[in-house]
Amino acid sequence: MKIIIVGLVSLVAGISLAMLSVQDRQYSIPAAESLSVDSTETPSGIESRILALENALTIEQNARQLLEEEFFILLGEMSPTAESGSDSSQQASVDARATAVARRAARRSGNSREVRAQRLVAAGFDPTTADWILTRESELQMQALRSRYEAGRNGSTIDFYRQSSELRTQLRQELGDARFERYLTANGESLHVTIGTVLDSSPAQSVGLRVGDRIVSYGGERVYSMTDLTQQIIHGVPEEQVVIEFLRDDMPMQVVLPRGPVGISGGR
Repeated sequence: MKIIIVGLVSLVAGISLAMLSVQDRQYSIPAAESLSVDSTETPSGIESRILALENALTIEQNARQLLEEEFFILLGEMSPTAESGSDSSQQASVDARATAVARRAARRSGNSREVRAQRLVAAGFDPTTADWILTRESELQMQALRSRYEAGRNGSTIDFYRQSSELRTQLRQELGDARFERYLTANGESLHVTIGTVLDSSPAQSVGLRVGDRIVSYGGERVYSMTDLTQQIIHGVPEEQVVIEFLRDDMPMQVVLPRGPVGISGGR
């Protein structure tokens, strides 16, 4: 409690100092009525008033920034071993904020082209191929943006989910399954469909599929996501017998069921 009181006193002192700093400057914000335009006022006079406003706003912004920095410095100085339980809670809040800031920074840096290229190289691509993949990603994304733009101008609708799926399929076809798997690995994406739920009385339940099983192919076609699985289910002759290959505790297994809804949902 003592530390919190000291912190609040310091914060008030900081506010006072910042306000005095602002008052010491020779800038002032014009009154509202002085902001009206006088037709007889010269351009140089108007420019002087604009500069005065800009200077005043800059001073206020700097003062607020200094106060915010001082506030978080005070919070950071609070020890988690202080007498009051609230001090420990305050420190935990500061730690959580610092962690969130670090995570946001990591996400931003992780999205840079250089870092993404490094991940692709680490996954087994040579630098030239990694650069081509990143360029191709951008090209496909621009195609999607142009399609959405044209759809908006024409007043038509576009299925964003289907469009994203088609772009992903196109990149997969251009890379081939082997390189596409390395691409997914570099981006931290799954290489299979993990079963999250199995519906009662469904084909999946009847053939013994379980939660946690990882489907790797359907009807002889490799699947990496529920979207892939859905597309393979739709293609082909309804009710024909198809083979599902999956992993259970890393052991490869197979089941046969009629082409159609399997009765599962994806999980992690």
